[in-house]
Amino acid sequence: MKTFFALLMMLMMIASNCLAMTFSQPVEIGSVGGTPQGGFSIRGASYNNGTSYQNGKLDKQWGKLYEKGIARFGNDVDALYVHYDCSPNKNIEYWDAYSPKFGDKDAKRTVSLMAGEGEYVTIYKIKNTGDVTLYLLRSQGPVAGTTIYVLLGRRSDGVFVKYFDMEDINIKYFGLQKNKYGTTKGMRSSWYKNYHCQGNTITIEYERSHGRNGYAKEGEFRFKWDDKAQWFGVEHVVY
Repeated sequence: MKTFFALLMMLMMIASNCLAMTFSQPVEIGSVGGTPQGGFSIRGASYNNGTSYQNGKLDKQWGKLYEKGIARFGNDVDALYVHYDCSPNKNIEYWDAYSPKFGDKDAKRTVSLMAGEGEYVTIYKIKNTGDVTLYLLRSQGPVAGTTIYVLLGRRSDGVFVKYFDMEDINIKYFGLQKNKYGTTKGMRSSWYKNYHCQGNTITIEYERSHGRNGYAKEGEFRFKWDDKAQWFGVEHVVY
């Protein structure tokens, strides 16, 4: 009888592992970035309905630049939309004008990320065995310590949600504070660099500045998918 129950428990554990959502490695599908001369560079979009940047020039490095519009990455079923608008407006600050909105076709259900001069957002798609479409957004600035990751997901009911934002991690785990530009200040900012997926976990490593000695790896955050909660748990690992 004990052998029977042991076998039953083992089969149940195997079945549970088979049902758990697992992730493939993130694959880059495009990017949105601000250029030194202004305007947005849109790369990899499957659709982009936008007006040309006001100077109307083509740049050898950036290609055609756009001022206002909507870009779509992916197909109609699991697409990620980007709403951007850097049109001259005295009532809108530069930081707002160069913070495109990522997420749903409806701009009200999106997340803004900085993509101004010298900054850009790279879009990665994470294929998985579940019924949610995942997009990892990497917002990178011109200097170390300005990179931020955001994970967006489109659920089976079509609703976009933000699963995690490393700005929130900075506040909760490192005591930083947000300012009006959406960045953090206070203690030494973490530099989020490497990332990878394994099983049902997304891991993002970080480095911290040690002054003249440069940056050194100090730890990682593991975001583990919980099937029951339909959300990610967070584990902070210090090296």
